[in-house]
Amino acid sequence: MEDPRRGPRIDPELLRHMKFFGTISLDLASGALLGFAIGRLIDIRFSTMPVWSSVCLILGTCVGFYGVFRIVMHDTKRKR
Repeated sequence: MEDPRRGPRIDPELLRHMKFFGTISLDLASGALLGFAIGRLIDIRFSTMPVWSSVCLILGTCVGFYGVFRIVMHDTKRKR
């Protein structure tokens, strides 16, 4: 019988999956946003409006995908 004072029990496997997918989405979003922000600052500094924003957005997205690749490969190796 479940103890009402301790509250509901959370499945540790569910928490592990939430952490895994949360890390993936955070990696993708932060890479793209950080790349765009850096590109935007460079564009403002040198008055080259869409050039560096686009380039750094693409680079940031690539870095985010590389981070996701590393996370997935690490998780795949751990399951073997």
